[in-house]
Amino acid sequence: MAWWRRKMFEQIEALEREIGEAFEEFFYERPMWDIKTGRIKPLTYVTEAEDKIVVTADLPFVRKENIKLNVSEDTLEIEAAMERCVRFERWGTVQRSCEFKSFHRIIKLPSEVVPEEAKAKFKCGILTIDLPKKVKGYKIEIE
Repeated sequence: MAWWRRKMFEQIEALEREIGEAFEEFFYERPMWDIKTGRIKPLTYVTEAEDKIVVTADLPFVRKENIKLNVSEDTLEIEAAMERCVRFERWGTVQRSCEFKSFHRIIKLPSEVVPEEAKAKFKCGILTIDLPKKVKGYKIEIE
């Protein structure tokens, strides 16, 4: 096969990939992965109680030492390197192989929190973060 034909097929495959990513992004919001950086978003669950927000994240293949948390008053950033890479031979609408090395997600919190008082636990691949809410007012008892 002539080099120009091979080049043409490579360009068609690249275009096919871009169209597949655009469709995934359009129909399913932002994709939960970034193949270029090898990052995937962890599954998370956010619950809000009267006094705190609890965020739970599923982080398989991760060690406690490799988790980085960055909390501000209204966002939580979770970053965790995997112990070993996870490789999929067929991934996405355009079947291709990909490899993930880490988890990364920035979560917009439903209320303002006190970052200095946040606490986190990691057990069996599940990360739980307690974020106390910022107190906006105090109740005054009348004597």
